[in-house]
Amino acid sequence: MCLRHIPLCSASWSQILSELATNTAKYGSTNDAKCEIQVSFEAKNNNIHLVYRDDGVGFPASILQREIAAECIGLNMIFGLVEHNLGGKVRLQNDNGALIMITFPQSETE
Repeated sequence: MCLRHIPLCSASWSQILSELATNTAKYGSTNDAKCEIQVSFEAKNNNIHLVYRDDGVGFPASILQREIAAECIGLNMIFGLVEHNLGGKVRLQNDNGALIMITFPQSETE
């Protein structure tokens, strides 16, 4: 996908991607093992899809059930930026590590 489709609110995107990478670095691996990160963007059906994944330990069950405590400032920020600034949705799951899928309307970004 061409980068011109990334939203004009680049401050939100830089915060989201920075926080995802920080979470991978802080929580994604054990015993100082390396953790690989993959990020992809796709424009499809008038939506932008971001898929972020790492091959770390994944999310605890409480996070997957959206029982995000107040001390989870980073995840709360991600949900707020995506849902309120971009008009999108965030899905979290475990798939051989953490998998974060963010979808938002393309029309909101143009």
